[in-house]
Amino acid sequence: MNKKMVITILITIIIELILNLLLSLIFSWSFIEIQFFLGVIFTFVIFLFSGSGGTFTRYMNSKLSAETGYVQRYEHSIFHFNGVFLGSLIYTAIGLVFLIYLVIKY
Repeated sequence: MNKKMVITILITIIIELILNLLLSLIFSWSFIEIQFFLGVIFTFVIFLFSGSGGTFTRYMNSKLSAETGYVQRYEHSIFHFNGVFLGSLIYTAIGLVFLIYLVIKY
């Protein structure tokens, strides 16, 4: 892993921590209780935007073809594994460990 990817992972985790803290303060929820669920949501959204050639791309290409008559060739869905996705995945895993600990504790 290169230095740039490590920095990207750390920045992603810090941003998710800050958003988690803000949401827990605004809604008066426990930080640990919502950490895993927010991690899953962040990971899913990042997964959707880290790919190319998916459903949204096919929809936009078909809409463009209908309007202009220009037909683009079909692209297969490709997922781009990047530091942001890995950071969000690590954050989710940490949240899962804390959630399991919280459930076992009580």
